[in-house]
Amino acid sequence: MFVKCQWFTSASATAADATSPDLTLVLHDYGTNILFAVGTASIREALDHVSWPVHLQVRPEGLEEVANFARITDVKRMLRMGFEGSATLEATEDTPSTDIRPLGLGRAVTAAVLHRLRHLPTVGLNVREDNVPAIRVYESLGFVRHCEFCEAIAHPRAR
Repeated sequence: MFVKCQWFTSASATAADATSPDLTLVLHDYGTNILFAVGTASIREALDHVSWPVHLQVRPEGLEEVANFARITDVKRMLRMGFEGSATLEATEDTPSTDIRPLGLGRAVTAAVLHRLRHLPTVGLNVREDNVPAIRVYESLGFVRHCEFCEAIAHPRAR
């Protein structure tokens, strides 16, 4: 997997920046590029190494930085939620269809998965920021809000 990854960090980062790290990862796989960023200083350099379009998972300030160099579409505001711990698991795409949501199947499935994974001290998930019912379910199961981030697609600017 690491052959498909490129890491970028700001050369200007100092010990004083330790509270706000800067790290950008570009994953190249299956003809797609995904850019993950913590901080903003290395985003510009990373964009020089992508093929377009590039899928983004960045903090809101990272989305603003990408917008300085690319056209942004399909923005989804997300929340990262999780339990504290040292081992991790990330769950994605727990989305029951709208006609069965009132039945509580999402809660039941999530609770069952958490029970099976109770030996892991950290379980994380992503949820759309506007999905208030899902956020309530996750918080009632013990998840806490970790950070806000954005999923989006960046396209090259017309020259």
